[in-house]
Amino acid sequence: MARRLLLVSRLLLAGALTLLAQLACAETYFDYAAKPLAQALRAFSRQVERPVLFNPTDVAGKTSTPVEGDFSPRLALQHLLRDTGMQPIDYADGWVIRPATPAKTTSVPAPPAGISETLVLGYYTGSLRSAQAQKREAERREDIILAERMGRFPALNIAEAIKRSPGVSVVRDRGEALFISIRGLPTYFNSLTINGAPVASNENTRTSEQYGRRFHYDTLPTELVSALQVQKTSSAGDPAGAIGGRVNLQTYQPLAQDGSGVAVSAGVGYSDLAESVDPRAALIGHWQNAEENFGVLLGVTHVQRNLRQDRALNFRWLEVPGAAAEAEVTPGSLRPTLELEERERTGLNAAVQWQGEQLQLAYNGLDIDQSIDYQEYSYSADYDPTELVSGSAIWRGNALIAGQTLSGSSQLGVETAGLADRFGLHSVSADYQWRDWQLELDASHSRAQSVNHDPIRRTRLRLDNTVALDFAYPPLDSEQLPGIRLDDNLLQRPWMYPGRRLEWRRIEAQDKRDSASVALRWLPNSGWLESLTTGLRLERHNRDYQRRDHILKDGISGEYFSAEYFASIPVDNFLSAIAGDLPKSWRAPLAEYFWQNIDEQALLQTAPSAQDQLNSYRVEEQLSAWYGQMNFALDNWRGNLGLRYEHSRQRAQGYAYDSGTEQLSARDLSEHYGYWLPAINLVYEASVSQQWRLGLSRTLNRPDLQDLAPRLTFNSGDMATAEGGNPYLRPVNAWQADLTWEWYFAPQSLLSASVFYTRLQDFIHTSVSDTQIDGQEYQLSTKTNGGRADVGGLELIYQQVFTLPRPLLGRLGVDANIALLQSRADYYRDGLTLTDDLAQVSPATVNLGVFYEWDKLGIYTHYNWRDKVLEEVGDRTLAAQNKEPFGTLDAQISFELASDFTLLLQGINLTGAAEVESYDGTEFAGYTYYGKTFLAGIKARF
Repeated sequence: MARRLLLVSRLLLAGALTLLAQLACAETYFDYAAKPLAQALRAFSRQVERPVLFNPTDVAGKTSTPVEGDFSPRLALQHLLRDTGMQPIDYADGWVIRPATPAKTTSVPAPPAGISETLVLGYYTGSLRSAQAQKREAERREDIILAERMGRFPALNIAEAIKRSPGVSVVRDRGEALFISIRGLPTYFNSLTINGAPVASNENTRTSEQYGRRFHYDTLPTELVSALQVQKTSSAGDPAGAIGGRVNLQTYQPLAQDGSGVAVSAGVGYSDLAESVDPRAALIGHWQNAEENFGVLLGVTHVQRNLRQDRALNFRWLEVPGAAAEAEVTPGSLRPTLELEERERTGLNAAVQWQGEQLQLAYNGLDIDQSIDYQEYSYSADYDPTELVSGSAIWRGNALIAGQTLSGSSQLGVETAGLADRFGLHSVSADYQWRDWQLELDASHSRAQSVNHDPIRRTRLRLDNTVALDFAYPPLDSEQLPGIRLDDNLLQRPWMYPGRRLEWRRIEAQDKRDSASVALRWLPNSGWLESLTTGLRLERHNRDYQRRDHILKDGISGEYFSAEYFASIPVDNFLSAIAGDLPKSWRAPLAEYFWQNIDEQALLQTAPSAQDQLNSYRVEEQLSAWYGQMNFALDNWRGNLGLRYEHSRQRAQGYAYDSGTEQLSARDLSEHYGYWLPAINLVYEASVSQQWRLGLSRTLNRPDLQDLAPRLTFNSGDMATAEGGNPYLRPVNAWQADLTWEWYFAPQSLLSASVFYTRLQDFIHTSVSDTQIDGQEYQLSTKTNGGRADVGGLELIYQQVFTLPRPLLGRLGVDANIALLQSRADYYRDGLTLTDDLAQVSPATVNLGVFYEWDKLGIYTHYNWRDKVLEEVGDRTLAAQNKEPFGTLDAQISFELASDFTLLLQGINLTGAAEVESYDGTEFAGYTYYGKTFLAGIKARF
């Protein structure tokens, strides 16, 4: 039987190779006049629908040879390149264009890093083919998505496109992807560069939670991005700071376009939950001179969105006080919350390029302005588990899941605010080549500002210890919300609630990042040594976070207000997407009535309070790095080997209480550290269609800036908690290994398997302790080093395009991947060692894309799914909390109405999936639903 299977396999392989040979030799009619070589190669690639990759510097100033007649694609390409000093090299399903050199027995070398001449063929299959070609010849483990592939699936921002890469999942906020996770690791482990430049990050100004270094992907539109790389192994030349993966986005460049022209897209979006129709548009114009060595590109996008999010929030499961069994737990306060948001985003992109025979100059600018106005309506049902009516408590296992009380509490609240996020990146580069030497100079300036242009206003009314209520938590798998019943129809009689307080807050965060680098490369162009590179990078990073708070009780606390101070919430179908026996309509405070006599300018102009000083801080980092790297190719081997030294000097300024005296004083603390970071990437070409990759490296991830600050932030909720900084935190450092097998078994097809392992040392985790501050006991959370963790996994990729047999028409394709992970972490707390999964790691991530293309029609579907995630490790009186498995289905239909004029219809989250949180995977801990989104639009080129 085994011999028969082997014989059949050989026959099938022989048949496939014969078919490919016939396809390669099939003749096509070509008619090209002499023209600039770059332009001719682009036209040739579009006609044959196969990728042609080249370095713009190599073909600058060259003219193609005229071609007319019936030729095979290979022969036609040879004619085009005759007398140009260039030669085509077969690679993947296309060609790499290289300067003609004497024949060598070594394998085909990869194009230089940074090659950007990626041709968009107008079909998803063409984009997939080009991305596979670049992925195959890359010297590191990376995944590439090109603009055409991004545009074939719905994407509200660039993270929606990144999530289709293997092992990538996203964290959402109001339905939009906000952060990304690579290979299941926490979102703060990865980093972002744009055109190779490090970027500043916006900060969260909606709540007291801070996001630190993580880039806010909801600010960045896909329309301004030409390609993205998810780099999963490191090289010595990479900026340090990422563990698990780094994302590099490439914006459009004028000399990479086909001459001069304009691309326009326009459409409308509709959210079924917000019931709003919103406009969106983008325009990119590019121009080149007649010599095609100077170009200018300008792009602009504008999007408006109205969002709605229905939530039921449970504020952690707690240990039952005085319980006989230590593991007995009870749910905390339940707070149904309606969130409404109006969002407007404008993006501008500019690029200028000039290419001479030896010198290349480039400028890139990107500016994004996003404004958000939001309203939040909520009520709560609170109880003390020790004061339940006798005999009313119901248990499920160790969980108290139902009961009745006559001394509960309830709060009514409304919150409004205006948020503004501004982001800018401006970079210049120069590349000079003289004989066998290449000099690269780069400089960039990035800044991000986040501010409450309209301060946060929270209006709170509360009934304490007098509310009769009962609660019941159904099993998690029942897909129902907890039941809550408040007696006397209390939520429709808000004048029964006395005022509690008004809360006013303004946050302004400034983040600036300046970078300069120089790299000198020697290109011997002979033997096994391809290049030797040495480089130096200097960087300065500043974060200035200022927060002002006022709690106002005069005229509010203990006062009762008439019916005119309240109105029904502005929707009549709150939480209608899920069953649940809890109030879904109530009368909420009208914020303008409660705030009408408040002088907010006076609040803003008052001197910062002690709490304001504790909340605010400044952190500055000065980074310097040197690296050396060798690139080589010998027979079937190629790769790079390098070493990087990374040095950081940080200064943290803020305020803290003096130990024992509770006196507030300024702090100005400095720290510095250095790390040696080796890296090696090897590629072995086992055959024409198969290759192996090995990546080994040491990497680091710096602490979040807010965790370095000498600060103390108090929450304004019902639980007495606070967060403190630790200026002496060290980076998390890790050893990473990656082994990958790739099989390009057919045109536009790939089967790949990767195993990877990461050992985290000194990883940062939360330490919780009880402390007295101003006479009140707080549960204080601080960050500390010392944890250890191991993360390992398997990543599988399958891509294939099928040409359907007659009488069927068109092409059917599959683009699928899965990442499986295991993690184990040791947490050191209160002198004890706690072993658990690594927090915020997804054990499995799945992407499945299926598409169909025929003539002018394209149908594309994509499903993204991640497994359950341990969100917070159980500690002290808090139980572990998880995010349950979650998946979204997106789809697009495109139809080419005319040449360069396409109609698009898109749907996002078509199954109406909701995000659910749980205690220990068994009990309800949270529900978030943001509905479906539909988009309709056109794309045109002129």
